[in-house]
Amino acid sequence: MKKLLLCTMTACFTSSLLFAQDFQEGNLVLLRIPNYGTESGGTAANNGNKAVPMYLDAYDPDDIAAGITKTVPLPTTSDGTNYALTANGSSSATPYISRSVDGRYLVVQGFDVAVGTDVTTSGISYSTTNPSFALVNYQGNVSSTTKVTNNIPGASWMKTTVSYDGTGIWFGNGSNTDGVHYIPVGGTTSTKIGGTYARSLMLNDKKLIMGYGTTLYSIGTADLPTTLQTASTLTIDTKPLSCYGFVILKNKTGDKVLYLCDYGTTANHGIKKYLLEGNTLTYKGVVAYQNLTNVEGRVVYNGDGTFNKVQLYAINASGKLVKIEDTADFNEDMDGTATLLKDFAGVTAPDDGKTFFIRSLAWAPVQNSLLPVKLSAFNARQTAEGIKLTWTTASEQNNSHFDILRSVDGQNFEVVGTVKGNGTTSTQQSYSFTDVNVSNGLYYYQLRQVDFDNKSETNSPIPVKFSLQAKTFKAWLTANNQVKIKLNADKAQKTQVVASDISGKILVNKDLYVNTGANEFSLDLAKYKSPFVISIALDGRTYTEKLIN
Repeated sequence: MKKLLLCTMTACFTSSLLFAQDFQEGNLVLLRIPNYGTESGGTAANNGNKAVPMYLDAYDPDDIAAGITKTVPLPTTSDGTNYALTANGSSSATPYISRSVDGRYLVVQGFDVAVGTDVTTSGISYSTTNPSFALVNYQGNVSSTTKVTNNIPGASWMKTTVSYDGTGIWFGNGSNTDGVHYIPVGGTTSTKIGGTYARSLMLNDKKLIMGYGTTLYSIGTADLPTTLQTASTLTIDTKPLSCYGFVILKNKTGDKVLYLCDYGTTANHGIKKYLLEGNTLTYKGVVAYQNLTNVEGRVVYNGDGTFNKVQLYAINASGKLVKIEDTADFNEDMDGTATLLKDFAGVTAPDDGKTFFIRSLAWAPVQNSLLPVKLSAFNARQTAEGIKLTWTTASEQNNSHFDILRSVDGQNFEVVGTVKGNGTTSTQQSYSFTDVNVSNGLYYYQLRQVDFDNKSETNSPIPVKFSLQAKTFKAWLTANNQVKIKLNADKAQKTQVVASDISGKILVNKDLYVNTGANEFSLDLAKYKSPFVISIALDGRTYTEKLIN
């Protein structure tokens, strides 16, 4: 009896540690759904069509045999602020979890119904039950304040959910022609974004990529899509046979590769590699493995910063967790084999003693944002000197500088300036830049944030119209009686600038050739004593500034 009690206490102590400690960076998190089987009146595949709880289990990918490092049970009841998050019980409808692009949250989807709730043979549906969503941070704290209350036509079971930074959620499913929807965190009404079936969904920078069957689509351009848009079909030279989960990775030079689970049992099914360039996917080979459903990955570098390999972790429909190491560079054919890390079939969970389904995995959330800079504001306005850009950041990590990009058509941009960043900081920072080389017309501006390792991210463009008077004149004194003059003109022309003393005596009379737009000139009045009167004549009108030290 004492021995049994000691074992029981040890198990309880171990279980409490799994709940208490934080997620460890670099751990893999697997979504566990208990298999009650005949206990709930059903089979091993559908839990008797009853809603079941969900758990997030973390593992060290380098030591899977060591077992679970942290467990987070998702809420099974609503408390007035947070909603329940249960699964529909069917192994084939197991939702895919994901980590937000900024790395701070796991995103999970479920339904706001109690455990044991009867559902239809196709699972809980959007049409009959409102889906709920949870964000889980690095400490394992769960916030499930988001729930869709509007009906989504034609939907049956949900499959995939993503977020950029925990402020909004995009979701789709594998049996719905209504496409992908968006809902702000804490909201109750979703908005259709576009597309069609979406068994898998990811954010490629700020564009959505969705996949189903043999086709992948993209929605959005340079900014996160939150309203209805047209989906573009990606060009693929060798299409997948049955697209399930996929992951997009980027190297230090900005190249991107997409690894995709091509579900099936032949030698042509497994993890397929594609080089991603714009909306084009170029096939780079396959590592065969049966019935893979979801994949995560990371790029590994050598000590000198050069590429070493890509590590991939994938789960299949029967609960096998495999590791694939691709030693080929991004633009080379895939070179690797699949290694079985653990077969979860028949394994019982330490907390409830049940066997379980696992079809989804994601990297553990981290405390600090993985995004180099979190931009909180970006504005542009015209001034007498030109167009002034102002922006603020909420936080920065490894931020070298900002390139200021300008365009006259919103498509072709050029660098017109650079502003130094603040490295790594968690406090708000403010920046400004004035573009003086502008003339009347419409301009578009972007910020390109560049890390110290040359990784970069560009925000969406903002327009600003410059429409000052045809001629605007400004003059001021600098050190040693140097006069600076700025002039905006609608057309190129010849003019004169005159510097006089207070009595009207002319000190300098200089011819100027003015270009269209902004002009800047200097006058050397070092040998004279202020005050000065600076005048310029344009088309019969004289502009005057009085200057004094």
